[in-house]
Amino acid sequence: MREEKKPPSARDHVVLLADDDLFIRTLLKRFLPETCYFIEVSSGEDVLKAYKEARPKIVFLDMHMPEQDGAQIVKDILECDPQAYVVMISADGSRENISSSVISGAKSFMMKPLDSKRIMQEYMKAIAA
Repeated sequence: MREEKKPPSARDHVVLLADDDLFIRTLLKRFLPETCYFIEVSSGEDVLKAYKEARPKIVFLDMHMPEQDGAQIVKDILECDPQAYVVMISADGSRENISSSVISGAKSFMMKPLDSKRIMQEYMKAIAA
């Protein structure tokens, strides 16, 4: 299920928020600039389709999405766009999850609860890339 707020303009940056938890998607939107054009998906099977349609500047991706594993989603995104900027997020900061994120090609791994400053840092890195 995808929700879109407003059509993008030249100054907007498209951000894909992929998390099955509405609260996390809402929190991410609060932490990011209002000028962003947000695309939200809550299912793993919708992430790649939304990515291909929108070509977002950055993806915030939950590691444990319904229907598909986050690490596999990252690989699929990078297969169609090797320059994609994907930030993996998870409540489980185990060494295995962090390692899986890095191996899959995510640019960064962030633990929940999310830190607003770190979210903005990743966003700024992505728009500078």
